Amino acid sequence: MNPIKMHSFVSVLSLILLGSSCASLPTQTRALEPTTATSQVSNDVLISFIIDASDGMDEVSACLAANDIYRFVLYGDGHLIMFDGVQYLETKISQAEIDDLLSENEATGFSSLTGTGDQYTQNSPPPSFSDPWGGSITVNEKTITVTPGQSDYLVESVIQTLDIIENYRPKNLRPYAPESIILWVYRDEDIVLGTANPTPEPPVLEWSVEQIDLNKLLVDPATSKPQVVAGDSSSFLIEQLKHVPIVRRVEQNGQIYLIVLCPIFT
Repeated sequence: MNPIKMHSFVSVLSLILLGSSCASLPTQTRALEPTTATSQVSNDVLISFIIDASDGMDEVSACLAANDIYRFVLYGDGHLIMFDGVQYLETKISQAEIDDLLSENEATGFSSLTGTGDQYTQNSPPPSFSDPWGGSITVNEKTITVTPGQSDYLVESVIQTLDIIENYRPKNLRPYAPESIILWVYRDEDIVLGTANPTPEPPVLEWSVEQIDLNKLLVDPATSKPQVVAGDSSSFLIEQLKHVPIVRRVEQNGQIYLIVLCPIFT
């Protein structure tokens, strides 16, 4: 299996900024198609996939690369959220679709693994945090951890399960609208993107202080500790920026700000 490449902050910012310059998808809503009754608790995680951040990766870079958070998560009520390489998408699948997806993963033999080393082939090297990726896969309460340096030596059942997860494309996917978000706001002069600036760069947005006061949301560049935003402010940001994660420049009262937006999973 080919290793999943970890992006630097610069390359990730370039990808997200470039993605935001393309035609945006329609504004998303929280209304999702109903699903049939299920015995699962709605917030139970049935299937998930996480890639760990590489050693030394900062929180902003990790979030923009969808590391250390779900890249794919299916809840018991059928709510599915997935990362497509640029943005998070969501939909709601039926109980029949849930059952089919679980059965497909069960057929790989994933559930028979103990995760104590049998997820790797016999010739796998010892763990190494220099190359390539690590993370975890969960299917129906069975979690298998993948250690960096050993992800090229996964057994066929794990490879097949990952392939099912990464290639699953249900109908009616739309941009994910989280109820709360992580927000970094910097003055443009306080952070250097360098080659992350794409050509052409997306237009600088203009927001009034009445809409949202970015100066009050500034983070300290020395610590980059983000704000957690919910309610009306979160709804405004999602409506304006169309998808998460994203990086955009915004002008307000003559000051250019760089804002970084990432989702929080509940």
